[in-house]
Amino acid sequence: MICRKFVPWILAIIALGSSDVRAETSEAIFAQRSGQPLRLDIFRPATPPPANGYPAILCIHGGGWSQGSRHFSWLAPELVKAGYLVVSPDYRLTNTAVFPAQFDDVRDAASWMISHAKELQINPQRLGLAGGSAGGHLALLLGLAPSQAYPGGESASLPKNTFKAICALYPPTDLLTIVPFPLRSRPDNLVAKLLGGSVNEKANLARAASPIEYVNADSPPILLIHGQKDRLVPVSQSMVLNDAYQKAGAKSKMIVLPDAGHGFPPDQKTETQIADFFARYLGKS
Repeated sequence: MICRKFVPWILAIIALGSSDVRAETSEAIFAQRSGQPLRLDIFRPATPPPANGYPAILCIHGGGWSQGSRHFSWLAPELVKAGYLVVSPDYRLTNTAVFPAQFDDVRDAASWMISHAKELQINPQRLGLAGGSAGGHLALLLGLAPSQAYPGGESASLPKNTFKAICALYPPTDLLTIVPFPLRSRPDNLVAKLLGGSVNEKANLARAASPIEYVNADSPPILLIHGQKDRLVPVSQSMVLNDAYQKAGAKSKMIVLPDAGHGFPPDQKTETQIADFFARYLGKS
């Protein structure tokens, strides 16, 4: 069931610099976990849908897999402005469940989108993924391995060609290497909390949860945007994925912002580059 609501879109206000920007949103429950509902928000463009439906993007929030919510993304309002229907889901955080719970939840959100395509007025053949930081990791993992089965997983697989394009900002792409070597035996870093144990203890799971492990010639096009001065997720995380794409013969583009750190604020140039990327591979509404 989809419930309509009218709420201040704080992130749009921040992004657009206007105190009176509001957007009509719809809310739905897309899954139940241990008796608790998981919700998503749906943001529709102001323009009517084309005859074959809106292109749509699942936009996944960041927060180190440990914090944040479906309201936690500056990217979503920009994508709606560009003419895409955007779905922004919650997923279980690491204080509640360890991997693959987060992957299961975003995959179930995507499955919900597809099963409600007619009601949402979207074209299920024009689906994309976007996310920043931990959300970028989940977007890449879902886009590159939509049919992957993990031990203890709860979500149904999706076809390999479900997603036509992925935009990831400052994403972890290799969970084996993102944690500095001296810390890989510790259970208290963000990756260890995701895995349910240190990287050394959970090396096989860390590898299986790394988007870089699933790159091949048929991988969907990606746009990677990363700050050169990122101290939380080193720019090398995007570089190695971009290199893997190039070696596989898949389509990738990487943009390095020389003065940006982690979670850099949006600017018009970055927003335009993202909109142009999705327009190329998903089309416009």
